[in-house]
Amino acid sequence: MSKKLFKIFKNKEKALTLIKVPSDNYYRFIADENGKGNSQFLITTDLMISFIIKSIKYNAFINLNKVELYDDDDEFSEELMNYFNLYKSQKLSEDSLHTLLDSIEDDCSIDIVKIKISNIKFGSMELMSNGEVSFSADYWGKLLLDVMTEAWNA
Repeated sequence: MSKKLFKIFKNKEKALTLIKVPSDNYYRFIADENGKGNSQFLITTDLMISFIIKSIKYNAFINLNKVELYDDDDEFSEELMNYFNLYKSQKLSEDSLHTLLDSIEDDCSIDIVKIKISNIKFGSMELMSNGEVSFSADYWGKLLLDVMTEAWNA
């Protein structure tokens, strides 16, 4: 199963929607969608963190495989992944996780550019801060829209 690339947009009703990105002329695609009243949905680090937490909270079979930071700091990425995995294994409460992340944010900026999550049944999904997402199973699109809408409206 090959992965497809989608872009998250807010439509005229302010609902989030996924639209498949054509293989040619990305900028024309963005302009066309803007002309239809759809605006790009960019994902802040707070939304990315909320998405990770809600995804692993509601589905024990989802694994966080990668957290890519803007500064390309592998050690810090591993540290963040460790915190999320401690939360997933219930060795760290959600409040404690937020406290840790807040204290890290006070010392330095957490700028997540991309995450990769997976599970055995549906393969993997990559979510980027520019609102692009790639996956092969429709499961990921539904999960993304449900969880991201909840996080965005919180």
